[in-house]
Amino acid sequence: MSILTKDDPDVIDGIYYPSSDGKPMAETGIHVVSIFQLFALLRLHYGSRGDMYIAADMFWYWERGNRKARIAPDIMVNFGVTGNHERRSFMTWRENGVIPSVAFEMAPKGTWRKNLGKTKEAYERLGVKEYFIFDPDYEFLEAPLLGFRLRGKKYFRITADSAGSMMSRELGLRLIPRGRHLRIADPETGALVPTEQERAELERQRADEERRVADEERRAADEERRVADEERRIALEERRRADTLQAEVDRLRAQLQQQKNGKNGNHSRKSS
Repeated sequence: MSILTKDDPDVIDGIYYPSSDGKPMAETGIHVVSIFQLFALLRLHYGSRGDMYIAADMFWYWERGNRKARIAPDIMVNFGVTGNHERRSFMTWRENGVIPSVAFEMAPKGTWRKNLGKTKEAYERLGVKEYFIFDPDYEFLEAPLLGFRLRGKKYFRITADSAGSMMSRELGLRLIPRGRHLRIADPETGALVPTEQERAELERQRADEERRVADEERRAADEERRVADEERRIALEERRRADTLQAEVDRLRAQLQQQKNGKNGNHSRKSS
């Protein structure tokens, strides 16, 4: 058994607040991937904003001195914090009294009933403004995505559209079930926030297009040079022909002049 010391990072004001319970973060690899993709998308979308913190599978402690007053959302989004530095746990009394604005749970076989029951009740009681449950297996919930929004002190269902997507007012994003993943999109354009892999592919396509355009421009410039060279060659050839023709004209003119001068000389001698 380990002995706790004041140097233990999980000891705050002499009280031990575990940052891990030693359990796996999700029931299956499918759920782990779903959690981490959504977590990564949210972080990519919000960038390095210093007034918010997004966490995955992290303990949230809401009552100082009570290490049992905790819950670990699959994903939580916290607005109004000071700094987006990494934490071992999220402690409301150390975060300006911040309560998570949005919580997400992925619903595997072993916990989906709890997600709809005790977990939902806890988030409702604690004042989490929006709560979403996603079933990547499309098996346990009545719909792949269920959402709840706090009105007063009670949760009310968020209405989904015909495709099963719904709006998160807190995030300012539309949530869209896509296969085993929950995607986020711009509510005005409907454009999905791209994953890192998709961003890399878009960058590759953009680079390919830039190279294609550059190659086209080089080919066009080469063709312009070829045409200009051909026009210069033709112009030189025409000048050579004109010079040759002019030289021939000058020669014939000189020859004709000589002949004319010769006839005039003969005529003068006959006259004398």
